[in-house]
Amino acid sequence: MLESIRKRTASWVVKALLLLLVLSFAVWGIGDIFRGGREQTVATVDDINITNRQLNREFRREMNRIQHVFENALTSEQAREMGLLDRALDRMIAETVFDLESHELHLIASDSLVAARIKDNPAFRDRFGEFDRQIFYQLLLNNDYTEEQFTELVRRGITRNQLAEAVTHGTVVPERLGTILFKFLKEERTADMIAVPASRMKGVGQPDAEALTAYYEEHSRNYMSPEYRGVTAIVLAPDDFLSEIEVPEEEIQREYDARLGELSTPERREIEQILLSDEESATKADVLLTSGTSFEKVAQEIGRVEKNANLSLGSHARDELISELSEPAFALKKGEISKPIQSSFGWHILRVKEITPGSIPKLEDVREQIVDEITRGQAIDSLYAISTQLEDRLAGGATLEEASKELDLPIVRLEKVSSDGKTPEGKPAEALPDIDDFLTVAYETAAGEESTMIETKEGGFFILRVDAITPTALRPLEEIREQAVADWQAEERTRKAEALAVKIIEDSSQGKSLRSLAANSGLRVKAIGPLTRDGEESDENLTAELIDKLFAAKADGVVMAPTDDGYAVAKVKEILEADIGKDTEALENVRTQVVQSMANDILDQYIAALRKKYPVKIYPSAIESAY
Repeated sequence: MLESIRKRTASWVVKALLLLLVLSFAVWGIGDIFRGGREQTVATVDDINITNRQLNREFRREMNRIQHVFENALTSEQAREMGLLDRALDRMIAETVFDLESHELHLIASDSLVAARIKDNPAFRDRFGEFDRQIFYQLLLNNDYTEEQFTELVRRGITRNQLAEAVTHGTVVPERLGTILFKFLKEERTADMIAVPASRMKGVGQPDAEALTAYYEEHSRNYMSPEYRGVTAIVLAPDDFLSEIEVPEEEIQREYDARLGELSTPERREIEQILLSDEESATKADVLLTSGTSFEKVAQEIGRVEKNANLSLGSHARDELISELSEPAFALKKGEISKPIQSSFGWHILRVKEITPGSIPKLEDVREQIVDEITRGQAIDSLYAISTQLEDRLAGGATLEEASKELDLPIVRLEKVSSDGKTPEGKPAEALPDIDDFLTVAYETAAGEESTMIETKEGGFFILRVDAITPTALRPLEEIREQAVADWQAEERTRKAEALAVKIIEDSSQGKSLRSLAANSGLRVKAIGPLTRDGEESDENLTAELIDKLFAAKADGVVMAPTDDGYAVAKVKEILEADIGKDTEALENVRTQVVQSMANDILDQYIAALRKKYPVKIYPSAIESAY
């Protein structure tokens, strides 16, 4: 139940990737091929497992795709509510069934095709637009890929595309259908519009008693008091135990000694390299360097890099380099050049450009941090212990009050609280715990029942009992009279606005101009358009419903539609048909979009068929436990 609050989490330095290794495939992205660590299966496709680690990486990729819309404030919980986790899993399943089918059909991406696709990737090109092997290897090294691993990613992406293109090849749209859709989408209309705001309608007085009572009864659902619940709870957090904890000096010293490596800043080195593909080239480079040839010149002549190319690997601590390079790099002095070093990426010759010494903090410098972490750890242990005792007491039949008294725990009482945390007086409930799920649990628990022990996001827990439920009820008219009168008046103004809009349409049908009708009512005419069916207009009165009616009307037709403040009336002035001969590019775009839409539908059906051929099983409990 509360096992997770006993776990400790170390601080990790998140290394930013220097390159998103994404190829421009038409349909498929590149899935992860790495395994390792403690993983749990969240889905199986035939005999292939999809793990929580793989799903999490794809989920993060989905979040990154739309993060800019939320100004980098999208949380994992929000992303899940938007369905991004489900979409990520669906994509991974689709990729897997395609891989299985590609294998069964013996689809193969040749080495030459893979090489061409890699060379076409703009990320691996120099400033002249040419493929640069030095850039390629360096980016793979920085992102911890071997050439073989990355090549396999590319190969799988190609075979998926081959299969997808084979399935959707030949998708055609009748030329006439494309033309009809183009004319429909690109037709434009202009109109004159009159806004009839309800807020400007005059002559709305006070309702008499009979009218107000009738309105109150007809709209009674608007005047219901919310359901209220009486709740008793025990709520605890790690901070509740901090004041009880004193940390001995010897324990602080022990923790400092144990964590000295973590607390220290490691030495860092800015390293340059010449990366060569074979031993013969490495030997030639070493001979030239030994004879006094400059590092940069050898990089150009043997490493075939551009003049003034950036040879830097960046600044690294010892454990941030691959194992083959870490020891040689940190054995060099500033300005020294290494002998050739072989790794899975080829042959490296290193030069240390700069050395930033590491530092070891004194105990006094980190005392406050160490004490805080020790006390918080002990507070969590105390919280776990007391929660176990509380569960034992409750399991033995004790009430919340009895358990709280015996264990000396504070108790929270809420006499009446609504689902949005308000009292019957409309004020925030002062005793309400600042816990996201508290009211949700309270409103999911039956009267007289206790909830289970609920763990909070902050590392605490709570358990509650619903003592009483005050059901929703119609509030007396006298209590909400002022609001009811205001609502009645607002509705009357809207009715007046609607009546005026209808009269304008009727008078217009008799030949009167909109401009004169508007002037007679103290309103004004606004010219709108040209606009299309899907066009966006800044005028708040030009609603989607009004646009739909304008495009359904004939020339000189007059229509009306409600707005946020009353109604709007509009008359079609001009219908501008799409010019096929003039906008051939837009016509072709429409046809292409229709073809792509049909191809996607075909592909979706094909994936559904493959999911039956290669049985898919999803484990919701594993997904829930991972998130």
